[in-house]
Amino acid sequence: GGGGRGSDRLQHGYHVRPQRVKLIPREPQATADISSGHTSGRQQARTALIFLGVAALAWWLLGVLGTFVGAHLPDRWERRLGGSMHGMWDNESTGDLSRAQAVLTRLMQDEPLRDLPYRLFMIELEAANAVAFPGGGIGLTPEMLDVVPSEAGLAFVLAHELRHHQHRHMTRRLGRGLLQSLVLSLVLGQDDVGNSAAAVVQVAESGYSRADEREADAYALRL
Repeated sequence: GGGGRGSDRLQHGYHVRPQRVKLIPREPQATADISSGHTSGRQQARTALIFLGVAALAWWLLGVLGTFVGAHLPDRWERRLGGSMHGMWDNESTGDLSRAQAVLTRLMQDEPLRDLPYRLFMIELEAANAVAFPGGGIGLTPEMLDVVPSEAGLAFVLAHELRHHQHRHMTRRLGRGLLQSLVLSLVLGQDDVGNSAAAVVQVAESGYSRADEREADAYALRL
């Protein structure tokens, strides 16, 4: 009799009968589920602000990257870039630049400058202006030559543009504008909208910063 009871314990002692668990569903007190498509105005404003913040940060980073590339552009690359513009310079050089060339030659005699083929050319604009172009080019308008008759005044104008070359102001600006324009064209597509946006960037990047201009003025006074 004892063996039979032990056998029953051996057979049934290690079996667990299934227990029924009663689940009581509860409604969540709060949820982030917006699958219904309805969002509050606060949430929409927050999403818009995050998007604008990320876009502004990306735009700033593109500018920093473009400026860095332009600031470290090798002289030989810039000479090639300027060489591609020589045809335009020759076509525009219709005025008398001999006086300005003599002043520029004197400025460059004892000044350590970058290894660029510095060259003057005339730009036909109805304003007194001087422009530094990549590769060592310095453009002067006829009105600039008229309103600055003194040698000292002309020396200041040319030395100012030389500083833009020395500190790579134009290649910094060019790198920043080209990179941002390229990204805009890729994002918006090669259509009228993309081209217009790229044109806006180029116009916005057309001037130097006040810090660049003050630096160029200080250099010109010293030289």
